[in-house]
Amino acid sequence: LHDGDGITDEYLQSDDVLNTAMPFSAVVVTDLAMLSKADLFRINETCRSSNIAFVLAVNHGVTASIFSDFGSNHEILDLTGEPTQTLAVSNIECIPAKPSLLKVSGVEDGKAVVIITVAQSEHGLDDGDVVSFDDMKGDLAKLNGR
Repeated sequence: LHDGDGITDEYLQSDDVLNTAMPFSAVVVTDLAMLSKADLFRINETCRSSNIAFVLAVNHGVTASIFSDFGSNHEILDLTGEPTQTLAVSNIECIPAKPSLLKVSGVEDGKAVVIITVAQSEHGLDDGDVVSFDDMKGDLAKLNGR
């Protein structure tokens, strides 16, 4: 749609958008002038309750703003909101029984532990971060993509 007319909740929840026999999978708003703040909130809430992605992308001259709402089932794994980064692994060591001298959160003494060292001194990783491996060679090749 190119204007705010006709953006009703019923239209957004239609199972036949523009005679395609398909529902909306995403709604993207690019012009704040065409909708009131109340309409933006209503459209976003209707999209959220109908499992429709909502994106507000607006250019303000030399700056821009983007708001995205992919619903309550959308999972963010990076708690800090920082972009993902690629890090070089310099060493992986499997220790069959963790000694008491080694402090690893959540691993009891005597339990097996894997210690991964990254080449960068300040890697920015936090407890609970998700890490995947790529370009592993030899016995560690089975870790690629995991």
